[in-house]
Amino acid sequence: MEPRMKYCYTCRSDEMHRPLTDVEKTWLKQKTGRKYVHDCFMCTAEGCRNVREGGNKHPFDPVIRIPTDLE
Repeated sequence: MEPRMKYCYTCRSDEMHRPLTDVEKTWLKQKTGRKYVHDCFMCTAEGCRNVREGGNKHPFDPVIRIPTDLE
């Protein structure tokens, strides 16, 4: 998947989102217990890093942000 503009629930605006890396997918699976996270994206706006699913802009309550130290 390619990065694309999507609505970010936490920024409350359309922002660029990118697919998760393999390391981020592993972290998200461990955090949520989900087996499938391949359709998740991360907001790339400065300081956001909120996770959303392809068609669901607010899949996690509370929101989940990818930690910066995974990169």
